[in-house]
Amino acid sequence: MAKIAQIPLGTAPYGTGRYAAMLNLTPAEISERFGLAFERVRDDLDDVDLVSIRTEAGVYAILGFYVNAPKKGIDVYIRDEADDPHAELEDVLKSLKVTDADIIWTDFGK
Repeated sequence: MAKIAQIPLGTAPYGTGRYAAMLNLTPAEISERFGLAFERVRDDLDDVDLVSIRTEAGVYAILGFYVNAPKKGIDVYIRDEADDPHAELEDVLKSLKVTDADIIWTDFGK
């Protein structure tokens, strides 16, 4: 079974800035499933709840939820420099136990 570890924001060894997917989930659902604690920060757009994760395979990602976004969902960001971004996103989605119904959008098609 795939495991997810929470890591402190800003400590991933490489950038996690490629917007790769949007999930029809909330921070509460992710927190309940995996015991992850989202942290509210403010960026250039709005308040956003963030959590930084590492999958069992060593893939780093950031999950974000813009509090006042018109379209609600968890944004998934993966490494900009990923050799195989599709594989990294697939690992993150598998680790989060995401179903097709949970996926609103991915960079690689739904």
